[in-house]
Amino acid sequence: MPGVIVPEDWAYIDAVTGWMTEPECQWLALMATTVCSWTEVGVNNGRSMLGVGLGLRRGGLLQLVDKEFPAGFWDNWRWLRGRRPDLRIVIAECGSVEASRVLADTHVVFLDADHETASVVEDIRRWLPKCVTLCGHDYQPLPFPEGHQEVIDAVDQEIGKDNIDIPVGTIWWAR
Repeated sequence: MPGVIVPEDWAYIDAVTGWMTEPECQWLALMATTVCSWTEVGVNNGRSMLGVGLGLRRGGLLQLVDKEFPAGFWDNWRWLRGRRPDLRIVIAECGSVEASRVLADTHVVFLDADHETASVVEDIRRWLPKCVTLCGHDYQPLPFPEGHQEVIDAVDQEIGKDNIDIPVGTIWWAR
């Protein structure tokens, strides 16, 4: 099936430090097959970037936003470039607010940066006008060990609980 991460690529991605599960990465890759541009806010080592990058349409635009890109990110960026040299990749090493001012509008914005309520609210307000579809990670209630109640609170406040889907794992998708 196009856009689904093949086992040998998953073996690479699975070794990347991060919290994105295989079903979540597979789903992101599949969703990316339907669009030409994707912005990820909060990239860290790039685990979800790899899934999206493998799925994004040929010649697609992938915009990556983070305040700092660790050394591991650059290794993963090079791996993705080797697999998908056709992609246009823009790297914005800055905060989300600044990036929202300077980056191009995009089909999808995926939020996975600062998980405090005020930051998530600000990200939603800044990025919603710049995309067709807004989604994110860590819509996960406490007391789950890695719970992010603040993400849930911000998404529910700004988007509305009745206006989101949870398609897989802890990914939220605004309708």
